[in-house]
Amino acid sequence: MGTMDQYTRYETLFGDGALQWRDGLVVSHCPPGTAGARIAVQGALAPTTGDARRLTGMLQAYFAGERVEFTAAGLPIDWGAGSPFQQRVARALAAIPFGETVTYAGLAILAGRPGAARAVGNFMAANPLPVLLPCHRVIRADGGWGRYSAGADYKRRLLRMEAAVRDTRVPSGRRPRTAGSREYHPAPIGPEAR
Repeated sequence: MGTMDQYTRYETLFGDGALQWRDGLVVSHCPPGTAGARIAVQGALAPTTGDARRLTGMLQAYFAGERVEFTAAGLPIDWGAGSPFQQRVARALAAIPFGETVTYAGLAILAGRPGAARAVGNFMAANPLPVLLPCHRVIRADGGWGRYSAGADYKRRLLRMEAAVRDTRVPSGRRPRTAGSREYHPAPIGPEAR
């Protein structure tokens, strides 16, 4: 018999959010103020474990407009779901820095499969961990926002919030790097990248 899922609720200015846990790992995130969060928080509890308190604290800080880096290292995320390619996309996605963006095609390259932009888009549409795996930082090749599971307005709100925080930390007269610039070239992930 499988382990029963648990839900942790947290409050922000965006509304209430919820995390779904299984065997001590986060398997789903319903961002604050979304329809999924409104349903999930009904049975959710206050954070009881150290990981739950730490992660909900990070999410509360993020949605309060603070710079928070949700990196793959140290987060209790279930990386076992999906194909090997989807796992590489998830890890490449987690590595996109706060306030920066990358295109769907660029993320496909980082995941070791140039030309797989559509597959990356399909993964983004089904991302169970929005914000933690920052699919809102993935944009169209033409610079357009692209779609987002919580809606285009929500995606724009997150990107604008991150840009405002990012811009306050850059010395005057200098523009911060963005993933679309020539300066942003993280190493691809996975065996196909060699």
